[in-house]
Amino acid sequence: MTAECRAMTRTAPAPEPLLVSPRQAARLLSVSERTLFTWTKAGKIPCVKLGRLVRYSIDSLKEFIAEAEKVVDKIGDKN
Repeated sequence: MTAECRAMTRTAPAPEPLLVSPRQAARLLSVSERTLFTWTKAGKIPCVKLGRLVRYSIDSLKEFIAEAEKVVDKIGDKN
């Protein structure tokens, strides 16, 4: 196999997904799916509905974490 053939057969790493399932989102946040749905219903974490499917944006999960860190920082400042 020539170097050109080897280069053409290599696969690129899979890109980071844009959306994840509720199970995956809960696992990424280290919470139960029930907690995730409670937060979603309360408007704390937005979701994307695709027909009957519910998905969570990776960016939304990152924003939720960043906001939670700000709250913890504010609480820590009071002590």
